[in-house]
Amino acid sequence: MITHVNQLSGPDLERVAQIWLKANLEAHSFIDSKYWLENFESVKSQLSVSELFIFRSDNQITGFLGMDHSYIAGLFVAAQFRGQGVGSALIKAAQSAN
Repeated sequence: MITHVNQLSGPDLERVAQIWLKANLEAHSFIDSKYWLENFESVKSQLSVSELFIFRSDNQITGFLGMDHSYIAGLFVAAQFRGQGVGSALIKAAQSAN
């Protein structure tokens, strides 16, 4: 199930922020992890008021896509859910909304 939100808080915000952090640490091993950790709270704050499409499976957030007007600002899928169509479904939802 995909939801479209413009505000996020509580456990949902924490889950989205953790997916963001883990994905960046995995994808950018050439950047000191300190960079991502130092920017975590700032990004989390920005995510709380961003336009997001959130994919849930069995009531668990498994991925999200951030929009900046009609531009995809980021697409993140938790490692254990990659290759299962989560990213494709998020892109289709964003395309349908714009």
